[in-house]
Amino acid sequence: MTVSSNTFSRIGLFFMLSALALALGIPLAAALGHAGVQGASHHAWDTLLRHPSTGTALLLSLITSLVSVAACVGLAKWLVFYLWVASGQTDRSWQRFTRWLPAMLAMPHVAFAIGIVWLIAPSGWLVRVVSPGLTGWQWPPDWPLVNDAFGLGLCAVLIGKELPFLLWSLATQLQRPDMQQTLSRAMTTATCLGYSPRQTWRRIMWPMLLPKLGWPLMAMFAYGISQVDMALVVGPNQPPTLAVLAWQWLQDPDPRMASAGIAAAWLLSVAGAACAFLTWLAMRWQGWQRLNTRGHHNFSNRVPTGSGHTTHQHKSAVAFWRGFSGVYVAIVLALATASLTLYWPFPNVWPQQWHWGAWAQALISSEALGTTCSLASMSSIAAMLWTLAWLEAAPPRLELAIRPALYGLLVLPPVLWLSGLHQAATVVGIDASWVGVGAAHTLAVLPYTVLMLSPAYLSFDQRLSWVSASLGVPTWRYLLGVKWPMLKTAILNAWAVGFAVSVAQYLPTQMLGAGRVTTITTEAVTLASGGQRDTASAFGLLQIVLPAVAFGLAHVWAKRTPYTY
Repeated sequence: MTVSSNTFSRIGLFFMLSALALALGIPLAAALGHAGVQGASHHAWDTLLRHPSTGTALLLSLITSLVSVAACVGLAKWLVFYLWVASGQTDRSWQRFTRWLPAMLAMPHVAFAIGIVWLIAPSGWLVRVVSPGLTGWQWPPDWPLVNDAFGLGLCAVLIGKELPFLLWSLATQLQRPDMQQTLSRAMTTATCLGYSPRQTWRRIMWPMLLPKLGWPLMAMFAYGISQVDMALVVGPNQPPTLAVLAWQWLQDPDPRMASAGIAAAWLLSVAGAACAFLTWLAMRWQGWQRLNTRGHHNFSNRVPTGSGHTTHQHKSAVAFWRGFSGVYVAIVLALATASLTLYWPFPNVWPQQWHWGAWAQALISSEALGTTCSLASMSSIAAMLWTLAWLEAAPPRLELAIRPALYGLLVLPPVLWLSGLHQAATVVGIDASWVGVGAAHTLAVLPYTVLMLSPAYLSFDQRLSWVSASLGVPTWRYLLGVKWPMLKTAILNAWAVGFAVSVAQYLPTQMLGAGRVTTITTEAVTLASGGQRDTASAFGLLQIVLPAVAFGLAHVWAKRTPYTY
């Protein structure tokens, strides 16, 4: 009895898919299992609920995240309409707009937060520019713009970092040929029925796009309620957000407080899931749909929709985007200036004394720099190889079934699954080691890699594979010579995003490294929260430089790598 080659192919595919699924499922199941056991203690929940800061900390986490996500959705809806829809989908402003997004995404959150502190703090650059000429201030004003009790500074930083991510997600959807055809037909049909472009966008096109943004919006909200590094730099501290409180408890040597930290992480997960479910219900509610399609009819009649009004709003959108982009440029300049500052009295716009001491200290820390580069390279390459193998081999139904578990790493608080992963790493014996930190970085990078590459990979024209198969071309030659070279830009960009995500990781390094594995991100957060802003600014600039180099290499390789067949 002979076994056909097709049977061997199916067996090989089964083992490969099983290996890929286990590579993701075992660490994730171990992490959540250990976290579930630790967080199921009655004493842990009793300690959590009795703590006087729990309620305020939870409220701060929810409010800052909800406000930032709502502001990002409103701004994205406004910008995309006036820069893309109202301009006939061909305006140069939209092209320039999308070119800036990778650079904004590449800036790590900690570097962005440190730069914002130097801009908006009472003794920051913006106050210095207008003082004392316009304000009369000879001393910094007593304004709690940074580390304020209401989390306003944290909201500003979240909006600054989450808006480019949401806009990139929208741009990715708008670049899909099928979505372009659908939206174009909707615009043509609505125009024939007498709808204005603004009405068509609000009533038809935006409701079609919004469901496609479900996972990005959930990721934004989950990051907002669970981030620790930015909250340590710019967030409230008396009390802090619940994620920071959980992180502080997890570091407590008292086992009861450590268990309360895991319970706090579970509380964040439940609260985030409840908010996401309520938002989904609101979007599905018939009344919301009627409001979206008919409730604004009178408002549309009151607001002018002529070409003059559209032109004015278009200029406003362009001006806003230029100002928003200018904030990123100002952050880089502020970090560069602060890293060279020795003596900078208020209200001088420029420092009086300069020095290279901060950069000398940053560059001397070659171990942290080397560890950062090695972890980012390993985790991004491993995540990219897993993503390519999974998207290529997994059947559509299996891919859709696994995706919620994969994206669960985005929507679950990192404090939750990292605490469980740390316990699992301790059992295996890889805690406080480069290998353990690398595994945590890979799990953190993987969802972003899949999220970045999936739209381009799944929309690839399958007719090319049929033609190659009809010509007798082996699968490996088709992938290496046709498909992957045609997708090289998307693949390299996804790798660069994974590299940038790994560079920005703080909690995975701290929890799995146990203080023995240091990166430039852990150094930057420690220095910024400790008040050493010159050295923190130098490490913040290093955080920006490394992802910029990765994106630059991706751009060069995408342009120079020829097609081979």
